[in-house]
Amino acid sequence: MRDNEAISAMNDLNIRISDIDALISFKLRLIEMLERDVNDPPTQEEVQRRLNESNRKLAALRADRDALVA
Repeated sequence: MRDNEAISAMNDLNIRISDIDALISFKLRLIEMLERDVNDPPTQEEVQRRLNESNRKLAALRADRDALVA
């Protein structure tokens, strides 16, 4: 029984570490994008293009997640 508890605790820890790693990666990409925008400000059209692209990618990720959870 203790082995199962230890394995479960390790799995939970690995999931939390993975979640934190994903957040760190996301924040780094966001900072890099903002630094680029400060150095070379985008046009309104470029911002709209990025927004549309991001919304498409988000919808695809949500669909993938829903398929895994279903």
